[in-house]
Amino acid sequence: MQPLMKALGLTHGGFYAHFKSKDDLVEQALSHALDNVKGITSEVFARQDSLSEFIDLYLSTTSRDAQDGGCPLPTMCLELGQRDQPSETT
Repeated sequence: MQPLMKALGLTHGGFYAHFKSKDDLVEQALSHALDNVKGITSEVFARQDSLSEFIDLYLSTTSRDAQDGGCPLPTMCLELGQRDQPSETT
């Protein structure tokens, strides 16, 4: 956590003022990411030809190469699936 907090210019105590634990941070980050995905998919699927448009966008090189705004869910799910303990104990 220390490198993250340093990069953000925050203190260790500042982290716990916002989050109960590391697991709380993970839970809130996943919730935020899911809300973003829901918003994007709702917008896309409201239009005609939405499924093919969504697939084309998802598989595009623009989407693949995007450094910001990418979906963190696949990576986070993979990493969380390999854990055998809560985040706060690490």
